[in-house]
Amino acid sequence: MLDQSFLYLHMRITLFCLLNLLYLGLTAQLFPELGAQRAGISALTFLKIEVSPRSAALGSANICLTGDAYSTYTSPATAAEVETFSVATSNTFWVADMNYSFLSAIMPSRIGNFGVSLSALNSGPMDVRTTFQPFGTGEKFYANYYTAAFTYSQQLTEQFSYGLTAKYVHEQLAEFSSGTAMFDLAFLYQTDIKELRFAVMVQSFGLN
Repeated sequence: MLDQSFLYLHMRITLFCLLNLLYLGLTAQLFPELGAQRAGISALTFLKIEVSPRSAALGSANICLTGDAYSTYTSPATAAEVETFSVATSNTFWVADMNYSFLSAIMPSRIGNFGVSLSALNSGPMDVRTTFQPFGTGEKFYANYYTAAFTYSQQLTEQFSYGLTAKYVHEQLAEFSSGTAMFDLAFLYQTDIKELRFAVMVQSFGLN
């Protein structure tokens, strides 16, 4: 009698599990949760786009490069190596017809080097699409991203320098927009072994 009761309970549990799996499968097919699969989308990923051709050619291995006008982006610590007023600009035609522009300038002084930089990413017009109008509703929307940054860098010794960049980032997608403050902090050490350099940088650290 005990074996029959156990077998009956086992069959009920198995049947219950099969019915649940069947229900979940039908629900996923008949009533899809549109948009629910997009959880975890990140923001401000345009900050990862390279603006320096030299840095891009090296696969973004840039924090130990010698200083130039792009140092406001690559590593603020190397901006201390810039000896004359320098300006750099670049324009990248990114995927999906997006356009990314960057402008930077560094001014040396007795108390350190100061830099400013501006960047802008524009998507161009995009069609508004819905589930029942996948080819567009006739409306357009835009995605725009802007960054304004101020950099200070100082050479403390012949071998050690540091730099700090404070930046404000603004993101706008259709009628939604947000902005936040971020910081880049970098340290650079020039060793005595030929041209061996050691650098550390924390990039885009800031508020939520």
